[in-house]
Amino acid sequence: MIALLDSAFVRVVFTMMLDRRLRKQQSDKHHLIEEWKKRYRLCQKKDAIWYRGDALVVTGGVEDYQALLATYHDALTVGHLDVAKMLKVLAEDYWWPSVQSFMQEYVRGCAQC
Repeated sequence: MIALLDSAFVRVVFTMMLDRRLRKQQSDKHHLIEEWKKRYRLCQKKDAIWYRGDALVVTGGVEDYQALLATYHDALTVGHLDVAKMLKVLAEDYWWPSVQSFMQEYVRGCAQC
């Protein structure tokens, strides 16, 4: 058995819940998927979820983008990555059309950075 710090456990649970919500949103926002699938070379995998490469396609809005960036940038276990490192880490798991510019703005606006 491996014990996690409370903050790490909460982060894992929050990320799992957010991921589940993002997957459900794809079916609610199928019109966006239709717009994006050819332009951005999206593919649907066995789980009927859309991806760009291995990254889950995020069809939500600013609230979801901020939640993801807070998880990948602000968490104590991550330590306020710069834009290049953050893009590398986040892009392995999630994608949306303006991910790079949104991330740059987010990091620029971080008071701690």
